[in-house]
Amino acid sequence: MRICRSLLILAGFWIWADAASAQPYTDPTIGFSIVKPSDWFFIDEGEIERSLQMQKLDNEALEALIKKSADKPLVALSKFREPYDDANPSVIINVQPAGPFKGAAPAHIAKAMTAVMTKLLRDVRLEECSEDTSLSGLPAAYCQFTYIFVTSAGDFPSRTRLWIVRRQEHLFIITGSARQDERNGTLAEVNAVIRNITIDLRS
Repeated sequence: MRICRSLLILAGFWIWADAASAQPYTDPTIGFSIVKPSDWFFIDEGEIERSLQMQKLDNEALEALIKKSADKPLVALSKFREPYDDANPSVIINVQPAGPFKGAAPAHIAKAMTAVMTKLLRDVRLEECSEDTSLSGLPAAYCQFTYIFVTSAGDFPSRTRLWIVRRQEHLFIITGSARQDERNGTLAEVNAVIRNITIDLRS
């Protein structure tokens, strides 16, 4: 799978299902759900490992940071079934305690996390960062940036929108990615998947 490995610092994959019809993924414990479009796929851990074997890490700091990151995401989706020999339009969702970001505005968190990514990814260019907005009725913000996704199979100019959604003590970290030239899927299509996320308002 051609999904940028460094983005897995913030999120990863663990569930797979055939794309026969629109399907919901629901985690009642977390209070989260997302509906998979009928022509998309859930991704499992085995696909992650195959993806990692294709990814070239040319930054020692990036490699060290990845090794330290053990959190698994709630769920991830891609437009095409893996293995797929190109940058695969994808949505990745992770949730974690707010930690040092407790009480911070989502816009501040998104900008801080994007600043880290700009130091780790190749040829990063920040395109926009939102002021505070909302997703599923919760405070949210996003930053959008382009970069070169470097793999053993080639380099892919990519674009990612990183969302931060705050629910009191927790952060939902959502990344939506596509090729810059959008020849196999648009970022608008990816964002439409993100917009159908439902997060309940529990504390």
